[in-house]
Amino acid sequence: SALETIAAQAGILIDRLAAVEALRESEARQAQLLELSPVPLAILRGRRFFSLNRAFIEASGYTLADLDDLERVLPVVFPEEGTRRQAARWIDELLAEPGGRESVPELPVRCKDGSTRWVSSRAAKIGDILVVAFTDLTERRRLEQQLLQAQKMEAIGRLAGGVAHDFNNLLGVITLSSDAIDQELPAGHASREDLGEILTAVRRATNLTRQLLAFSRKQHATPQLLVLGELVAGL
Repeated sequence: SALETIAAQAGILIDRLAAVEALRESEARQAQLLELSPVPLAILRGRRFFSLNRAFIEASGYTLADLDDLERVLPVVFPEEGTRRQAARWIDELLAEPGGRESVPELPVRCKDGSTRWVSSRAAKIGDILVVAFTDLTERRRLEQQLLQAQKMEAIGRLAGGVAHDFNNLLGVITLSSDAIDQELPAGHASREDLGEILTAVRRATNLTRQLLAFSRKQHATPQLLVLGELVAGL
């Protein structure tokens, strides 16, 4: 009957409205999850930025008004030409592939305030939508540089310690020879003053090797009180 037909059509309409409402709620939840995610996320549609979450804006300083077409954005974000070509090649490959990538290159990115941060990215493509997640590696790279510098200083310390030991042996020979000559020279000999300068220089060199050994941690430092006036006069 007509009433049954109308009721059936009404039921179909109600189901469609419910489906639309469920879709809207799902999209709202997804948008909220993206916004609250601590991971910086950028969503592109084709070659244009479509959405940025809060973490991305806080990390980079860029808003959606700053980022539009990729061709204009790339020179801003990647001012170095080689890095820019590498990033453009990676993006072209992503846009051409149906899925995503597990690993992408680590690249230096210039933020809106002019600072540079090292980031790696992961991307997933759904239709013409590309979702890119970024990982900030700046702090990790800084710690790696500190570790490398510490290793260099340790190597320099070992080298300094080895040189100091060998140099100390030479100073021992000079000291013994100078003492032997000092005992053989008669009192008032003209060379005694020169010999005293040699021994003074040897003592200073010995103190220097002691400092090198302390720097290389092969000898404990022994702090001493110094009379500044005497030290300056000796120099």
